[in-house]
Amino acid sequence: SKPPRTLGRAGPGCACAPAASSPPAGLHGGRERGHSAVRFGEWDGMATRRTTPCQKLAGSEQSRGLRTPSTKGERWDRSPLSQKTASESRGVRTPSIKGERGTEGCTTLQVLMGLVLIVSAVAFALVISKQFRLRQNHQLQHKLPDFKSVSETSLLSPPSSPLSPMSKQQEPLRSSPSATSISSPSSSSVELPSTSPPPPSSSQSSPSSSSSSPKPSQPNDDRHAVLFPSAARNTSASGASCPDGIVALTYATHHGRDDRFCRMLESAVRSRVPIEILGWGEKWKGLWQKLDGSLEKLKSLPDDCIVMFTDGFDVVFTEPLLNIKEKFLRHKTLFLSSAECGCWPQILRGRAACYDDYPESPTLYRYLNSGSWLGYAFHAEKLLDKMVKVAKSVTDNANVNDQELLSDMYASGKHNITIDHYATIFQSLHSTDPPDLEYCHTFEDHMRFNAKENIWENTYTKSRPSVFHFNGGGKKHHLELESRLPHAQARKNPPTNVGEIDQQIYSIQIKVANGHKSFEEICPGHLEAMRR
Repeated sequence: SKPPRTLGRAGPGCACAPAASSPPAGLHGGRERGHSAVRFGEWDGMATRRTTPCQKLAGSEQSRGLRTPSTKGERWDRSPLSQKTASESRGVRTPSIKGERGTEGCTTLQVLMGLVLIVSAVAFALVISKQFRLRQNHQLQHKLPDFKSVSETSLLSPPSSPLSPMSKQQEPLRSSPSATSISSPSSSSVELPSTSPPPPSSSQSSPSSSSSSPKPSQPNDDRHAVLFPSAARNTSASGASCPDGIVALTYATHHGRDDRFCRMLESAVRSRVPIEILGWGEKWKGLWQKLDGSLEKLKSLPDDCIVMFTDGFDVVFTEPLLNIKEKFLRHKTLFLSSAECGCWPQILRGRAACYDDYPESPTLYRYLNSGSWLGYAFHAEKLLDKMVKVAKSVTDNANVNDQELLSDMYASGKHNITIDHYATIFQSLHSTDPPDLEYCHTFEDHMRFNAKENIWENTYTKSRPSVFHFNGGGKKHHLELESRLPHAQARKNPPTNVGEIDQQIYSIQIKVANGHKSFEEICPGHLEAMRR
């Protein structure tokens, strides 16, 4: 049974400690000797630090107004009622005289919670500050060359007429005898390059025979002899199979469920990019078809023909194909692939696959994207041949990822592959965020539209990309970026002769598998739908 509680002093039945002037009875075998609830330290003439059951019930000596010294001879407490008792200093919750519950534990919990909140607030502030610095100081993180020093003065300007692919001052380097003449809103003569094969004629003009246009730079004779030996199957890239030394390819079996493919095709026509559609009309079986179809096309081209391949459903062209050729030659490489911020699909293997196994990069565009690439036909053929062999060796080849195959080859450093770190030609629009990858929001932070020259610029790399690829999360920026282009702006106020212009664009012949199809056959009603 519990002994009775008393106020101020102990009552009967409580084994209270004796006065401080004599040692405790329990120490020398008194009647309290052996009491299991009372344990005392050695007697040194002062009250001990330990608490008796009587003190726990009736309150400490402090509650009776006594000054209690410590066990180590420290000075006497001069303010007994304002200090903690010895038992409280050891974390024991001592009840008050009125029997109320102690509050020592609650106070400690509140302090801990306060510390946690402070630490969380500081961590959150640091994260926000870091994100803000990354967004505002991209150009300070990397020392980038000024690509305006590699100016486009020797290149063709982007189309300035809003509805027509080129103006009179922007005629192509090669005057095509099959070009179609139409009238622009300003009544100036405009030519649309036809993608149909030129008529077989030995007198057909070549880029080198044009005296009024700048001559595209070509590899020197020594380099040409090394890259393209005389035993090669064909080293003439000026024939009908590779006009102007460069061809543009894409792969699509149909025009898709939305208008994105036709938007790509329209931008190609208006930007003077005669593009060939591989696989048109075939049954779609998997990504390996794109590899196999491209490989078969490469085998039919001259070795020194430059080949540009792009995806078909999420791409917009903004510059002529001859501009793209000039830019590629400046890279002095055999194969150039698009670069992006995202590490797909290697990120599924873990961070080490993206940071430890991948080559370093001078910009945030560190990782290869296979959706757009440029290369000499003979070298591109070798790369695709290896990829096709891997794809056909897999049981489930319908799900073979061409980007994984090509990026693994690039990471190995054994296949003469470079990527466009500075977005001089290819611009991928996918964004990334920590913690998996670095912060990189390309469209929001890097892209700016130059309204004076009607072209998009990358302020981060100081470049003007020619091909925009809306891969991954970048698809949400497709329509916004396209809406700033001249022909898209003119849709709001079409000229009076817009019908005539539409008919001329519809009549453009697009090279597809086993022949040609007009733009209207591939994308019927597209131009009118864009103005609605």
